[in-house]
Amino acid sequence: MSPTPNSLPHSAFDTGVLPRHQQFSAWREAVSVIFDTQTAESRDAGFGTA
Repeated sequence: MSPTPNSLPHSAFDTGVLPRHQQFSAWREAVSVIFDTQTAESRDAGFGTA
């Protein structure tokens, strides 16, 4: 994370480097401190964040 002048701090998270069956759970763990990420659907088929 490297801020540029006049921009808000931010970070990037890419699940593309993980096996498809781990992508959603990795994303959910990363954002669960801010958002409720429960879902009724299975995400074993993959989950893109980019």
